[in-house]
Amino acid sequence: MSPVTNPGPAVETGVVDEVDRLLEDAAPPPPEYQLRVSSDKVRVVLDCPDPLADLTGNVNRIMADFGRLEIPVHPDPEQMAEILQKISTPGQHLVEKTIMMGQKSVPSQDGRLDWSRDFFTTGWAMDEATGAVDFWDKLEDLSVHEDELLVTLLHPVHGESGLNVFGIEIPVTKPAKVKLRCGKGVRSEETADGVAYFSNVDGRVRYTDGTVAVDDLFTVKGNVNLETGNIRHAGAVLIQGDVEAGATIEAEGDIIIKGMVDPCTIVCGGSLSVAGGLLGDGQSRITVEGDFNARYVNEAHVLVGGNVTVTNEISHSVIKARGLVSVPKGRVAGGLVQGFQGVRVAQAGASGTSDTKLVAGVDFQVQAQIDELDGKIKQLEQAQEKIAKAINDMKRSQDLDNPSV
Repeated sequence: MSPVTNPGPAVETGVVDEVDRLLEDAAPPPPEYQLRVSSDKVRVVLDCPDPLADLTGNVNRIMADFGRLEIPVHPDPEQMAEILQKISTPGQHLVEKTIMMGQKSVPSQDGRLDWSRDFFTTGWAMDEATGAVDFWDKLEDLSVHEDELLVTLLHPVHGESGLNVFGIEIPVTKPAKVKLRCGKGVRSEETADGVAYFSNVDGRVRYTDGTVAVDDLFTVKGNVNLETGNIRHAGAVLIQGDVEAGATIEAEGDIIIKGMVDPCTIVCGGSLSVAGGLLGDGQSRITVEGDFNARYVNEAHVLVGGNVTVTNEISHSVIKARGLVSVPKGRVAGGLVQGFQGVRVAQAGASGTSDTKLVAGVDFQVQAQIDELDGKIKQLEQAQEKIAKAINDMKRSQDLDNPSV
C-alpha cells in the first residue's frame, strides 16, 4: 500500500518563497556610501548601507572622509561609533542622516507695524447675484473709539550669528527699522517690545506718510446750504443730506455724502463717497486726494489722487485720476476720462454726444507740473527777449552819442 503524502507544506513553502522574492524585488536598493556637507554647510550628512554590519570599517571610513572634507573639528572614532549605534537599527540603511551639526544662525527680524485689525481693506460690498455695488457698505472699517489700540510698532530684533561645520561664522543681516509718527487724536505708550498707539477720540483712523491720526467726525444732519454755510474741517465729514449749489466743502479727512451734490467746490484730503449723483456746471472743481465713488457724474470736473468708481454713467465730464477709473456696469458719454492705472468701462460713447476721450497711463499731476514748467520757460524766454532788446537799444544809443571818427 503506497503511503499518502501531504502536498500542503510543499505548496506553502513555495508561496512563502514567492512572497519573499517579491518583497526583495520591491525593497529599495541600499544606498551608496557617501559622506557630504549640506548645502547650507551647517550639517554633515551620511548615506550608508547598514552601518552596524561593519561598524569598525564604517567608522574608519568616516574618519578618513572627515579629513578629505577638511572639517577641522569632528568626533573621534569612539564618539563616531557611539553616534552610529544610536542612530542605526540592525539591518536598516542610513539615508541623509545627520551625524554632525554646526550652529544655525537665528535670522534678524525687521521692525514692523502690527495693526490691531484690518482698517484699510479697500472696495465695497457687492451683491453676487446682481453684481450691484453697495456704496453704503464699504469693506474698510476706519471707525475707532476712544482708547482703542490702533497699531503697535514692533522694534527690530537682532539675530544671532551661526557657525558652520568648517568653523566659519554665519553672519546675519542688520534688521531694518520702521518709523511711525503720532498724529492728531493719537497717543503712544512704550511696551516691552515696541510702541503702542491708541486713539484719543472717537473718529476715523488715517495713515498717511508714516503718520497715524484719528479724525474726529463732523456730521451735518441735513443738507449743506446757506443755513449751514461752507464746511471746513480738519477731520472727516459726514453729510446726511444733499450739497446744494454754490457750497464749498474742505476737509482733511474723508467726506461721505449720503445725498446728491449740485455744482459746488469740494477739496477732500481723504476719500470722497457720494451715494447719489454728482452734478457740475463746468466751472466748479472737485479735488480728491484719495478714492472717489458715486452713482453718476454729469458735467463735472474732478481730479482724483486714487481710484474712481462710478456705478451708472460719466457724461460730459472731465475725470482725471492717478489710479484706475472704473465704470463696470455703465458708460462714459462725452468728455475726457483719464486714469493713470487704466480705464475700465462697460460702454464708451453714445450717438448724438460730443467726442468721448479715454486716456490711460498719463499722470495728470506730472502733466500739470510739465505744463507749469513750460509756462515758466516761456516767461523766461520772454524776459530774455526783453533783456536782449534793452541791451541792443542801449548799444544803439551809445553808438549815436559816440559816433566813430
